[in-house]
Amino acid sequence: MSTRSRTLTMGGVSHDIDDADDSSDSDEDDEGSGSSDEGSPASTVLKASTGGLSALKRKAKHAKSMSSLHEKHLKVAVSVGFWVVIFGLPLFALALNYRIFGQRGGVAQAINATRSNDLRFVEEKVGVSCAAIDVGKQRNVAPSTDYPYWVDWNESMSEWDADANVYDIWCGYLPSSYADYWPNAAQLVLFTVYKNTGTTVSFAWQGITGTLCATLNIHLMTWIFPEGARGHTCMGTEDVDKFYLVVWKSKVLGWKKKVVQTPHQALKAYFDCDDNGGLEARAIFMSDGTVDKDHNWFATPQFEQEAKAMSKEMRQEKCTPGTIVYNDPNYGKYGELVCMVDVFLVIFLFLFAKANRNTIMFGMSWHTVWMMNFMNPGIGVTKVPGVRHWWHWTLTEYFVVEVTTIVGALVAVVATLVPRAGLQNLSNLYDDALSVNAAIVKIWADALAYLAGNERSAARLQVEIQIDGLEGIATEVQENIDGAWWETFGFSGAAGRRLWLLKNFVASAVDIKELLYVVKSCVKAEDFDYPDFDADGHPQRNEHKEFWQKLRNTAEDLASETSVLTWALLKTFQDGDISSQEIAYIEKHLRRVKERQVNLVEAFLEAEPPMSENLAEEQTFVFALACWSRKCSEFAEHTIESASSGKLHERRSMIREAADGVWSLFNPAEVLKHQHLKYAF
Repeated sequence: MSTRSRTLTMGGVSHDIDDADDSSDSDEDDEGSGSSDEGSPASTVLKASTGGLSALKRKAKHAKSMSSLHEKHLKVAVSVGFWVVIFGLPLFALALNYRIFGQRGGVAQAINATRSNDLRFVEEKVGVSCAAIDVGKQRNVAPSTDYPYWVDWNESMSEWDADANVYDIWCGYLPSSYADYWPNAAQLVLFTVYKNTGTTVSFAWQGITGTLCATLNIHLMTWIFPEGARGHTCMGTEDVDKFYLVVWKSKVLGWKKKVVQTPHQALKAYFDCDDNGGLEARAIFMSDGTVDKDHNWFATPQFEQEAKAMSKEMRQEKCTPGTIVYNDPNYGKYGELVCMVDVFLVIFLFLFAKANRNTIMFGMSWHTVWMMNFMNPGIGVTKVPGVRHWWHWTLTEYFVVEVTTIVGALVAVVATLVPRAGLQNLSNLYDDALSVNAAIVKIWADALAYLAGNERSAARLQVEIQIDGLEGIATEVQENIDGAWWETFGFSGAAGRRLWLLKNFVASAVDIKELLYVVKSCVKAEDFDYPDFDADGHPQRNEHKEFWQKLRNTAEDLASETSVLTWALLKTFQDGDISSQEIAYIEKHLRRVKERQVNLVEAFLEAEPPMSENLAEEQTFVFALACWSRKCSEFAEHTIESASSGKLHERRSMIREAADGVWSLFNPAEVLKHQHLKYAF
């Protein structure tokens, strides 16, 4: 059999395989027959030299494969770093930050301090900042002596010029809430990028799903308690003359209030309630209920009336001074109990369900953060009252987090699309399947060569190691196949068909684990102890030698032709389609395998081996070999039938995939296992 040597890497370990042509020559026969000079000193030296060179070659190939692996990881690291930096530019690049998010906070001061040589202009605009929800061109319509009151600029007003007019300000394309949660996208990138594209897409979906679950839960709680735990400290009717009341209204949070006991505390609360330039009203109400004439400002008369009504209502409240009065009366009755049950139940469901790591991590973290704010009387439900835009719902904290999560997931996927890095699962599937098949073919060849020998040797340990190592190879290949699904989402086309074919091939190939355990048992148990004389001193037949003299050639032929059939199947699967010529190609090798199966049966019947304990391992191995060959033949027949009928690819709908995914989360056979229940509880 003419061959072309090929080295594949799986899990950092190199595998040497041969791509077979149609013709085959038996190299194993030459190796098994030996030579007359086998025991000579020259032969021993030659074997030692050859073994040393082989060891050096294996080490060189292993080093090369490890170098390639590190090169891939380096490319991923550089790509991730590049995209995180690019995505972070709007935060730490001053000019870009100003363009996207506008004049806010420290950026406002830095921009204005360098914008003009006019010191008066700089002094007037330093400290001026957009409200948290304002975007685009804004203009201050309040008199110069009053607190700024920003409105959207429109063409009916005079020309807008933020560089020359102290009443104009640029507030960017996105509100400040997006700047606050911009790092969330970079965080998701770092927790999502993996060693290949498919798995990264899977992790990205998990992060989005976990965040979405937390978002849906907080919306449900908001529907039950529209204000959350938001409230204020009770002033009480008896001790009302001992308290000062500070009220203010912002574009972001609406009306807020604070009860304090000293004038100093009242002044501090009054000046601390700027709310990033979004202030619309603020005032201090004295202990007698009147407004402090020196510390009050209202953008409109309506705001003044609302503030006075609020002060009057609070002074008439019948409650225990110092206790919390909730805006939502229902929350005061049973809100804390419902919230605690919700926190526990959602966390338990994340742990009880067979959810993935990223789903649990992001879902539980955002659920905890949002419920802590929801139960905080000073925060409660995040609202955006008085917004003048139709898209006001996009400014809520929950929506912004979901958007930045999705953006971070997309950046993570893009970061794995490194040219020539080979990070796409689909591009590696064929080599993965070759690795699995090469490992299985080598196990059968080595086991047959050992059992057909004449003495116990360390070769049995090598067979055992190969069988034990196959589980790890198959697991990693299966992970890559699962990741490849996320690159196609089960859609038809060449990529989808190729994935389906190679997935079925690997599943069929590794479905012989029980057979290989039988082979392992045979190799371990065979002791090659066949004495020339029995206990009475009579000459005794060497049943082991006689058995293999009659069956070795046919067994090797069957193993060889079955191996060639598996390589032929893989060759036709490479492009994701099976033509009529390729069907004929598979059928040719399938006929040859069936002929070898018949030959083995005939040779076994002709040999008539006795059913003895001495031949237990030999006969069991031959039956296992025949069973492996039959499974490969059945898979080839199924492939031919599917290709001929045009049903090569079984495409599952997204609805069915989603339903199966939900079922897998709460499958009783999995979630009710003792170990999983201990973990969840």
